[in-house]
Amino acid sequence: MSPFSKLVAQLMAVLFILSCEGFTIHSLNGFMGIYDIPIYVYYCVGAFVMITIINAYNLIDGIDGLAGMVGIIILIIYTTIFYMTKEYFFVLLCLTLNGCLIAFLKYNLSTTNEKIFMGDTGSLIVGFIISILTLKFLALSKEDYDSLPFLIENVPLIAISILIVPLFDTARVFTIRLANKKSPFSPDRNHTHHILVDYFKISHKKASYIIGGFNLIFVYLFIILGSQSYNFWLASTLVVTVILLGYLFNRFDYSFSNIRRKILFRRKVDNVKEKGKKIINKKTD
Repeated sequence: MSPFSKLVAQLMAVLFILSCEGFTIHSLNGFMGIYDIPIYVYYCVGAFVMITIINAYNLIDGIDGLAGMVGIIILIIYTTIFYMTKEYFFVLLCLTLNGCLIAFLKYNLSTTNEKIFMGDTGSLIVGFIISILTLKFLALSKEDYDSLPFLIENVPLIAISILIVPLFDTARVFTIRLANKKSPFSPDRNHTHHILVDYFKISHKKASYIIGGFNLIFVYLFIILGSQSYNFWLASTLVVTVILLGYLFNRFDYSFSNIRRKILFRRKVDNVKEKGKKIINKKTD
């Protein structure tokens, strides 16, 4: 399917969720000084948030294990949140999808012929459910937030921290593509996971563990900070972290052509060394 066809289908599914009263966001509870929001703002922002999450999760499905592992971590966090707020239906939804992803990982990380992949069908559905859980998290009542271990005004930032891996990767890749005057939807190997695999020569499994572990630690630290810091300082911490990560991953040229050039250069160097050894061996003989 074309990107436009996918987007139309996503919008139809998103509008179905936004029209349900249980997902309506009436207030941001003081985030950046914003409280009550008009219904049309909710529809616009809610649709943007859900579409972004769906496609951001789809974009991280580039190496074995990553989408499944990040999905499991996100769902574990949401399971805990909805259990503490007594939203047991969403607890059951998280546990059910988590069970599917755990079973999927066994075969996705397999080195035998029993290997399977998530593909667009899987990643878009998982991303859609995660976007629903995020919207529900933002739409909880003030009474529900009282049982959570962070300030109510920090809820949007906590949601961003939970989804930091797909959101950061998508923002970074789109920025690079636009800077190179390319379509933001054009394929390349500038994703964070591709950098770990192509440049640092890390296996798919190890790269997935590293990124998944980072996601878990990042959320844990933000929940601790969110329990004491006001949203201005928490937002500043988030911005500084994103800038530092962006600098770290953009310090070198990770373009596919540059990586290919380096690989070819190394091969030429190795060939020259082998020829030199052969010449030396002939002279010594």
